[in-house]
Amino acid sequence: PLLGQENKSVKDTITSIIDKQEHFTFLDIPINGSIKEFVKKLENKNFKLEDITEVDAVLTGRFTGEKVQLLVQGKKETVASVIVILPERESLFDATSRYTYIKSKLIQKYGEPEIIEEKFEEFNNKTYEDEKKALKDGLYIFESHFLTENGIGMIRLKIESDLSILINYVDTKNYKLLSNDAFKEY
Repeated sequence: PLLGQENKSVKDTITSIIDKQEHFTFLDIPINGSIKEFVKKLENKNFKLEDITEVDAVLTGRFTGEKVQLLVQGKKETVASVIVILPERESLFDATSRYTYIKSKLIQKYGEPEIIEEKFEEFNNKTYEDEKKALKDGLYIFESHFLTENGIGMIRLKIESDLSILINYVDTKNYKLLSNDAFKEY
């Protein structure tokens, strides 16, 4: 090192670079900071806190004009993801229509999905319970994964077996951080 400069380790340099990376956003809020801080920012956007623990928080409010639940996940001091849970649909047709619409909007914003898994058969004379069972059994699958161009975020869009739709917004930096911490614990 030059006179007066500290000798930085490779780890310090990498940590410094990672710290400068930006975070993925949800409703223009960076998915970063503590769960309590993130919840306060969501409350400022008219979401109502229903429950909070050390690792997650549940809120309700409106997203894209619909009443939804939000599940904020992470650890006490680090938020890693926000899951938007859209209400259960009346039918598989209704769920796939909404899924397709949301997917088209995500394509406009983030480009084509990195992963698409869509499998289905004709819905002839299926009851509501049959449709839910087919989703649960994997006969119908509707799931797409998007990555941001700069790699800071991922979005997973999926129809669940109860015919609700999930949109999972993940900050890749914090997800990796929490994954590394979890790996060290075991």
